[in-house]
Amino acid sequence: MKEFFLTCFLLIASSFHFTNGKGNLYLEQKILKDIFKEYDSSVRPEGKNGSGPVVVTVNTYVRSITNINDVNMEYDVQLTFRQSWMDSRLKYDSGLGLTYLTLTKIEHIWTPDLFFSNEMSGQFHFLLTPNTLIRIYPDGKILYSTRISMKLFCPMDLRNYPMDNQICSLKAASYAYTTEDLVFLWKDTEPIQVTKTLSQIPKFTMNSFNEDYCTSKTTTGEYSCIQLDFHFSREFTFYLIQAYMPSLALVLLSWVIFWLRPLTLRLGVWVGLLVALMLVTAHVGDQSPQVSYVKALDVWMGSCVCFLFCVLLEICAVSNALSGDEGLDETLAEKNSMGVEEKGGKGDRGGRLTSYASTPLKWLNRYSTRAQRIDAVSRVLFPATFAFFNFVYWITYAA
Repeated sequence: MKEFFLTCFLLIASSFHFTNGKGNLYLEQKILKDIFKEYDSSVRPEGKNGSGPVVVTVNTYVRSITNINDVNMEYDVQLTFRQSWMDSRLKYDSGLGLTYLTLTKIEHIWTPDLFFSNEMSGQFHFLLTPNTLIRIYPDGKILYSTRISMKLFCPMDLRNYPMDNQICSLKAASYAYTTEDLVFLWKDTEPIQVTKTLSQIPKFTMNSFNEDYCTSKTTTGEYSCIQLDFHFSREFTFYLIQAYMPSLALVLLSWVIFWLRPLTLRLGVWVGLLVALMLVTAHVGDQSPQVSYVKALDVWMGSCVCFLFCVLLEICAVSNALSGDEGLDETLAEKNSMGVEEKGGKGDRGGRLTSYASTPLKWLNRYSTRAQRIDAVSRVLFPATFAFFNFVYWITYAA
């Protein structure tokens, strides 16, 4: 008997639910038919208290940011963009039991003439159905939500590249209505929401975001504009591995030349290092954005090339010193063959060594030729100069 009564109760409940749902459907259709009977979607609604501009409250959910392209200075963003405003012409009785009405076509109502001023290309989503939400509440409040994918222009200052920070913006403004007719405002609570995976952007890290306003004046009037700023910092590890470490290694390796003896071996090693550095420079240049000013990476690569060419100058100086020492030795040999005695019993060469002993750099006396002294000075001068350059460089660009 209990099972019989339970079955009857379920049948009655399901019948009531069906009837109630069907009744709500008919009621919703009737309300929509009534409110749109004399509705003109080409005319904007009245402002607050029947006058003033229409206030459109905006909030957005950022679903993804991809492909931040510093070569073309653009980035891709996908977001859910929500607008809310009051239209008193769409009011209906709240006692009918309907929380809100749902529309499927935005063409039926007036909508703000919002456009994205820094948009380069964009699209709405229609898979599997149009990704659009339109709700009408009893007090005439309208919620319009849609999913959009856009490619936005992002002007960048690349003087500190690749240790730079960038701000990429999303700007939305009214196209035809001035601030006397239409005003955009960010929602008071949580105007911006972002997905948790938004920080996973190739070559960049998003540090923060903030909302702002960008209302502008033109010859035709003042137009309301809202702005969303994304703050990015470039991931330096990629460039450290691809550019800085290889070029640094080549510069340090070039100092081995100061310990090599045959000039032909020195020159051969130097040519090999130059070719390797040119390949690294060309690879880095292909991946870097082309701008009309000097970037931090350009300063580094150019300085590394300059240090390598200074090694070539050192090789030339050693070669000239060796030639001079050989000529002096030949002259001393001729004088000794003619029986000419020199001061100190060691000829002019001994006198020349004595003259070096009177210089402030007495530690150079351990080296018997000018070529050896040039190498000795270079072993200290080149690392010290490169260390000073690094100090100035990293303080300037990384601080």
